[in-house]
Amino acid sequence: MKKWKKKTVRLTLLLILILLVSLGGVLGSAFWENTYQPHQEMTPVVFPERTSLRFNTIIEKTLERIGEQPPEAFIPLRTSIQREAATWNMYEYHIRLAQPEMFTTLADHLSTAIYRSGGEIFQKYVQSEEQKATIVIGIGTFITHTLVFTWQPSVTPESPMVQQEPSVVTPFKTAIIIDDLGSNTQVVLRLLDLNEDFTFSVLPHLEYSTQVASLLHEYQKEILLHLPMEARDSSENPGKGAIMSYMELEQIRETIERNLLSVPFVVGVNNHMGSRMTADSEKITMVLQHLAHHHLFFLDSRTTASSVAYDVAQRLGLKSAVRKVFLDADAHLSVETVKTRLRELAELAELQQPAIAIGHPKEATFHALDEMLPEFKQRNIHIVRVSQFLH
Repeated sequence: MKKWKKKTVRLTLLLILILLVSLGGVLGSAFWENTYQPHQEMTPVVFPERTSLRFNTIIEKTLERIGEQPPEAFIPLRTSIQREAATWNMYEYHIRLAQPEMFTTLADHLSTAIYRSGGEIFQKYVQSEEQKATIVIGIGTFITHTLVFTWQPSVTPESPMVQQEPSVVTPFKTAIIIDDLGSNTQVVLRLLDLNEDFTFSVLPHLEYSTQVASLLHEYQKEILLHLPMEARDSSENPGKGAIMSYMELEQIRETIERNLLSVPFVVGVNNHMGSRMTADSEKITMVLQHLAHHHLFFLDSRTTASSVAYDVAQRLGLKSAVRKVFLDADAHLSVETVKTRLRELAELAELQQPAIAIGHPKEATFHALDEMLPEFKQRNIHIVRVSQFLH
């Protein structure tokens, strides 16, 4: 009897031990399943670049419709942004308003159009004391566009003051480059008769290229080589001496050397056409490195918003600048159109921005300059050489 009781106790203890072990295994398995997380690859964030580019069109069409800016007046500054696994371009527009009241109308139109295209207005704020307002646009969590609006302060009558000795006022500065010279000397003489310190850009291998450069050198003017470059549209012919994207380094160097022989006395270079070349970082680097070898500066004519030429020049340590206003690029050109561009240039100068314009020897441009130069003098705006704006 005693032996049977001992066996029963042992059997009971064994069963309890088995149950405890089983229960521990179940609990441990559940804990492991709840706490263990398998490694997951981070899914790259895809930025909606096409939508962002569509915003450029919306912004420019809105400005054109409101009547504040023509479609080609401003090309946005582009900055490449990288965050986590996403890379995208951020665009910055600078818009000059005739009246501060225009901002509300523009903001309303932009808000509606951007929202319909899948974007949103992240921020909108006005700094009245600084005559400035800003709109920040984006998609999801990405900031894609910043629009900076400025305007002239309201004029208030001044109270009578005690007459004081006149103080010396520092003049505002602007540079005007006249492109496409070299086909004749008459237009150069007309420009010289205006008695202003324009910068003159001469195309190579034209009938009078060398003669024009020599004449300008005698008048001690600043001369640029107007370097032809390949355009994105293959139907556009940049002319003799063009740098093409298919060229290797040695061809590029030889072409530039021949161009410099055709246009002597140059101190810098700006591109003629070149929407394909200036957007090609590798090829434009070859060009700019050879210009650095000759100690020549580079002015990006900025014939495309995709141009990387100025950024590459800065990275190479090459003195450079960027065109801000085209005076006469309109399809339907008139004297009044060019005068409007000249007033935009004057406003940039008064804001102490890099007020750099490019024009061409067209009749409308000559007449507009003749009419606007007295206004420049009244506003204390001096035309200087583009080399004064180099960085």
